[in-house]
Amino acid sequence: MSKEFQLVSEFEPSGDQPEAIRSLVEGLNDGEAGMTLLGVTGSGKTFTIANVIQQGLPGGYVVGFGIDGEARHLAQHLTCE
Repeated sequence: MSKEFQLVSEFEPSGDQPEAIRSLVEGLNDGEAGMTLLGVTGSGKTFTIANVIQQGLPGGYVVGFGIDGEARHLAQHLTCE
């Protein structure tokens, strides 16, 4: 069974996030083998990656990040265990 990712948030990307999202999506679409998103605690890395996923990843990519409370909130319609 496949479910589409649907970002659930009252926030919009801000600060450096829009450029990071654009850069990550562009890298994925260009076939980059690996990319790293750096940031201090609380800077919005999980939210940034959720926005990248929301834009639709090319087939064959797997994105991993901690399934913590923040990730569960952003993807609350999916089963996160």
